[in-house]
Amino acid sequence: MMYRMLKDLKARKRYLKDTITFLILINMMLAIVALLRDIFLASYLGTSFQADALVLALFLPDTVGNNLLAASIGVACVPVFSRLFIKNKMDQLFLCLRNLTVSFLMGSFILLALFYVLKGELVGVLGKGLSLEAASLCLKLFCIIMPTIVLFPLVTIGSSIMQVFNHFVIPGLAPLLFNWIFLGAIISVCIFHIPAGSGVYIVASSITAGVSAMVLMIWISVLRLFFKKSQPEMSRKNFKFPTTAEFMDLKNITTIFFPYLLIMLSAQSVLAVERYLASNLGVGTIAGLNYAYRIAQFPVWVFVAAVSVVILPSMSKLQGLGYDKNLRETFTRALWLVLVITLPLSISLFFLREPIIAILLQRGTFDYQSLHITSGILAGYSLTVVSQGMAVIGLRFFMAQGKMVCPLLVFVLSALINIGADIFLVKKMGSGGLGYGAAAGAFFSAGMMYYFIQRELEIDLQKQAAHAARMAAANLPVTLIVLLCGKVWYMLNPEVSYTGKLIYALFVAMFVLTAYFFSIRRFKILERKI
Repeated sequence: MMYRMLKDLKARKRYLKDTITFLILINMMLAIVALLRDIFLASYLGTSFQADALVLALFLPDTVGNNLLAASIGVACVPVFSRLFIKNKMDQLFLCLRNLTVSFLMGSFILLALFYVLKGELVGVLGKGLSLEAASLCLKLFCIIMPTIVLFPLVTIGSSIMQVFNHFVIPGLAPLLFNWIFLGAIISVCIFHIPAGSGVYIVASSITAGVSAMVLMIWISVLRLFFKKSQPEMSRKNFKFPTTAEFMDLKNITTIFFPYLLIMLSAQSVLAVERYLASNLGVGTIAGLNYAYRIAQFPVWVFVAAVSVVILPSMSKLQGLGYDKNLRETFTRALWLVLVITLPLSISLFFLREPIIAILLQRGTFDYQSLHITSGILAGYSLTVVSQGMAVIGLRFFMAQGKMVCPLLVFVLSALINIGADIFLVKKMGSGGLGYGAAAGAFFSAGMMYYFIQRELEIDLQKQAAHAARMAAANLPVTLIVLLCGKVWYMLNPEVSYTGKLIYALFVAMFVLTAYFFSIRRFKILERKI
């Protein structure tokens, strides 16, 4: 079996490095397409009431179907799938996958029916501050996007089984297909000059079509994978009542699924409160919040996601094989890599937030007021990048071990802190308080997760302080450069064309990357372990 061949330490390190690098490249392509999508969408809808309606209409299906159900089951089944995989129990693995998929389809359809019945109440509560016109449009778009509640979990269940088989290409490319379909719809309405009132329906329909395409892409590959790798008789198994062993597999999945679902629910409740508060802060605040959130999440979606996708099945297999020392090393190297990547990006996003937003989004109906709203929220959001990266990797460690109590408590408490800070800071700072409230919650979750992990792994705190000092020193040149470049930007802003600003931004990016590369080499950051 492939993973057993990688027990050699150097071979496993090379495998993880190559796979993570490959996924980062795919995520970079995905980020570029998603960025183009946001650019065209911002130009087409700006911060209009149609933009607010679309964002809110997508929020509930995306929250429940994608960020709650799909995200939770997608990671909860990986440890169980991995255990069956390393023991070569292919029949049992197939049946576990089948029973899990059927169960989730039944539950998702019940939830979908409930959403259709309560659609008016749901939109009314979430968008309480919307105008009547915006609320009516939001309700119609909500009905178009709602089927994705059933489709999103199918995508992640199929992706998780492929990741256990060490097949990362199709799961990585599926979101790219979705974004191409989404982007194609936005470009079409722009090219044909379709009014926003009509074009927003086309954009909403493309979301459902894109998720449907992902389901087909993933599950065609899953079926081919099983028929190729499994015994011939597996494809002829009938749907009989699950056995005791199959029930145990489903039970083991639920022991991770429900705590993780509560963790995701706490995170999504924060997003819901943020959008509720934003809906009462004036037209365009919801859209500005969405743009700021997406920009701040770029490092997490591209880099941290690539690391977490690879290390969860890897650590789960090491846990199943009893390689505790290798499990610790895999985790610590992943966490160190995340810190190396996210810290300079967080610094750059904070100090260069206005130039970044202006270059990416300021065109069409996205005017200076839109820039002001979005940059104010991004200021706080940019401070969450490092903490979120640490929390994500730490959560994967606890999931691989099947220990979910500590992370559940940490994330629930951090959500309460986040919500409380949001309510307090919005009164003091306006919309910008939403970003700093998120930062307060993220700092708490990262700190507490690291506290529990260092107790679990018995990490030397004195050694950690030395590592932190070296990391801070390595990022000092980055901080000085972005501060200086930010000052220069404001001097160029009134006079330089968009092309000139873009060239300047590319120059700054190359300058920062070069300085950081030599800095981490000077302090031997990548050669050290946590």
